[in-house]
Amino acid sequence: EADRLALDVEEKKLQALAPDHIKFPEGFLPVTERIRSKCSVDYFGVWHAVCGYWEGLTDDNTADCDEFLYRTKDGNLYPGPANGEGFYRTWYEYLKKEGISFVKVDGQSTVANYFKDNIPAPQAAAGIAEAIEKASGTYGRFGEAVKVIDPRKE
Repeated sequence: EADRLALDVEEKKLQALAPDHIKFPEGFLPVTERIRSKCSVDYFGVWHAVCGYWEGLTDDNTADCDEFLYRTKDGNLYPGPANGEGFYRTWYEYLKKEGISFVKVDGQSTVANYFKDNIPAPQAAAGIAEAIEKASGTYGRFGEAVKVIDPRKE
């Protein structure tokens, strides 16, 4: 899986906001800086699944933002629809410091499945979408965060 080349994951769950420490022992920044200094590449992006990774986050994740996570009845851990903005903001601010210019968020149509039997689908989907948009600066609140490109608008 190409997405596993960069993210620190375990059993389809996000372990850390930082990239895989074996593949990127010093993070993304040395890589992005080196490429920028040698080539005319201005923008670097990172892909991530809408709820961190395909099955959320590990219980022992190092994201350091548990207050922004929601534990479902079946024990999975995801960014919270009501307060997940803090999770995404923390992650995007970290990525920005690492030289990342934008993110590609995948699997947004699956949000209802993550919160099934916990939160009504429309509420969960709207909450996660708003959290990502606010954290990415779409509403102008966190202008220094990385940009989320909405293909409907660009």
